Amino acid sequence: KNKRVVQKKATGPLRKFTVRRVMSRDGILNMIYRFDSIAALYVAMTDLIEFQKQRILLRGWLHGRGYFLACSALDFAESFHTGTRKDGVTPEFSHQVQIAHYVRTLAHGLIYPERTLAAALLHDVCEDYEVGFPEIEKRFGAETKTAVELLTKTYRGAQIPPETYFTRIGDDPIASIVKGIDRTHNVQSMIDVFSRAKQEAYLNEVEEYFLPMLKQARRTFHRQEEAYENIKHMLVNQTALIRAIHRAETRA
Repeated sequence: KNKRVVQKKATGPLRKFTVRRVMSRDGILNMIYRFDSIAALYVAMTDLIEFQKQRILLRGWLHGRGYFLACSALDFAESFHTGTRKDGVTPEFSHQVQIAHYVRTLAHGLIYPERTLAAALLHDVCEDYEVGFPEIEKRFGAETKTAVELLTKTYRGAQIPPETYFTRIGDDPIASIVKGIDRTHNVQSMIDVFSRAKQEAYLNEVEEYFLPMLKQARRTFHRQEEAYENIKHMLVNQTALIRAIHRAETRA
């Protein structure tokens, strides 16, 4: 018989749905969604369409710039990130696509723009899917491999302490950009997904680790100063806004 696992998720008033994971006899996992309202279905479909548009736009921009290494990184990373994000609907790979789009807005001021785009797309494959660092180097070069390795906090059971992790990232012109932008997208998308306690933990990490790392990198890689300031102001404003929302919710 088919193996069925039902999981109920609710991530906001317009995102209520039931996910039924059905394992077929031939080993293929199918995901069947039942939405609680037309509004919830509309929001999910809108998000999916927007992801496809952003993905196509990114690929076209990369081709237009002649960034064929980054195009290969997009294809390679997408072959692994085939699931959904924590809300159960948003494509997993949308995270990488959104980070890459942010990077491209800063590309004119980056030391290694194409390598930074490649690292943005690849930054989770070694940690989440245990892709080997030598494979990253073989496919995408030493600079990209170094950045991806620095961005990998846990690898095959070994975890790097936060202080060491962020200090090393701050000494790399590629990893420091990607890590800062990675956190902006995590903070942007966590409201309807993470618990209040986890949101606060993410905001505390911004202040304790991310802002000092960006300051360290800005003092080392002067050419990228505008990019670091951009990312810093985004994180500071996001943190202030979400803390204001939390205070309002507490008073309500």
